[in-house]
Amino acid sequence: MLLEVTLLLLVVLLVLCRVETPIQYSAKMFMFYFFCLFLATVTLPLGLVRPFNPENHKVLSFIVPYLTKYILGITVEVRDGHNSKLNKPFVLLLNHQSSLDAFIMMHIWPDRCVTIMKRVLMYVFPFGVTATLFGCIFIDRGNRNNAQSSLEHAGQELKNRNVGVLFL
Repeated sequence: MLLEVTLLLLVVLLVLCRVETPIQYSAKMFMFYFFCLFLATVTLPLGLVRPFNPENHKVLSFIVPYLTKYILGITVEVRDGHNSKLNKPFVLLLNHQSSLDAFIMMHIWPDRCVTIMKRVLMYVFPFGVTATLFGCIFIDRGNRNNAQSSLEHAGQELKNRNVGVLFL
């Protein structure tokens, strides 16, 4: 019964995402957050099988572009995408405006790259567990000492594991 109600709700939301209505934005945002949690749940086993492996993000960078285009109706044009293909440690700084930008960033996700994100996201289940298992580094921006130690940890990750770090 619960599965049928959930599927019906998803179908209604998909229709609302496509039809010009005053609630279209809210429907798309709900679908976006639903897919974030859904993807975190589906990819959690991958994190358990290959914990802290930066290559785990390849699965997301393969799936997410289809979701943004066909479900959310967002078309992304990548210019100079070859610039994100690096074979050495790097730091990529991105100034994002909303949580939607995370889906857009998946279109240019570099190989062997982990993210630095707010510590509070670590406590959002199942997103936080999956992000931790995917090797994301969390920063407590409210505590200067903890933030500095997290950044030092990120620097060590760069050196030791030959990964890139994505600052969101």
